[in-house]
Amino acid sequence: KVNCAVQIDDPRIDDLEGKLEEAMGKIDSRNAVVENMNLKLTQREEEVANLKGMATDFENTNELLNAEIERLKKHNAALESKGTKKTDEIASFKMIIDALNEQIASSKSQCEDEDCPSAIRLKEQHQKKETEMEELLK
Repeated sequence: KVNCAVQIDDPRIDDLEGKLEEAMGKIDSRNAVVENMNLKLTQREEEVANLKGMATDFENTNELLNAEIERLKKHNAALESKGTKKTDEIASFKMIIDALNEQIASSKSQCEDEDCPSAIRLKEQHQKKETEMEELLK
């Protein structure tokens, strides 16, 4: 066996080696940029996943709030109905009291004496109806 080492001094080889090193540097630099972009992309994907989770939470909260609004609307309607009924009852009691007041006034003119049994009875009825109305208003 013969060891033969040939050394060629060709400036083109040096030039090609320089260009190769420069190209390898550019490739390394571009690879670093790509890695950085991949990292940013991964971060954005995580942010999107978090935002989707928040959107789902908001939708669920919105559904709960809408259900509560519907419940309150029904409750409000029931209260309005009850209020209308109470208003009608109060109007009815007022009519009864007005009629009793007219009877008392009529009876007073017939019986000026307040100890007259019919006047006393009418006053008692009047007081009873006023008490019922006060209880209704409570």
